[in-house]
Amino acid sequence: MTPIQSAVYQKRIHIFCEEVSVYPVSCEKLACGRTDIQWLDAVLKGGARIVQLRDKISNDRTLLEKAKIFRKKTREANALFIVNNRVDIALLSEADGVHLGNTDLPAAEVRKLGPDFIIGVSANTVEQATTAQDELQGDCAMEIEIKKILCP
Repeated sequence: MTPIQSAVYQKRIHIFCEEVSVYPVSCEKLACGRTDIQWLDAVLKGGARIVQLRDKISNDRTLLEKAKIFRKKTREANALFIVNNRVDIALLSEADGVHLGNTDLPAAEVRKLGPDFIIGVSANTVEQATTAQDELQGDCAMEIEIKKILCP
């Protein structure tokens, strides 16, 4: 696989690597009574340069509607937008990328959808991290244990 060189991808990776100091992930359960949209407004107002929509409860139509709102607001704020687990929702909402869990679509297959997509991969073992590194040329993120404790 050759390195990805598109200008869109390079801009996204620059923001991710150089401008992101915190990676907020939505979770209405932990948002002190705020909706995901209210939470999004707050983190963008606070200067977030990337946000991840993580919603395992909404039906597909509601999730897509929410994702399109996230996309509009993140574009206005010049922030990256990542969708958790749902490649279809990420593509339909024109997200900058997707975060894949261990039971989601294989990252190498998702990469075939386009060279501009940021793909994050949960890696719970060294072997999983190495596989993601090999398949995606370093375009991956790690899952942290605290997420399981706070927002199962």
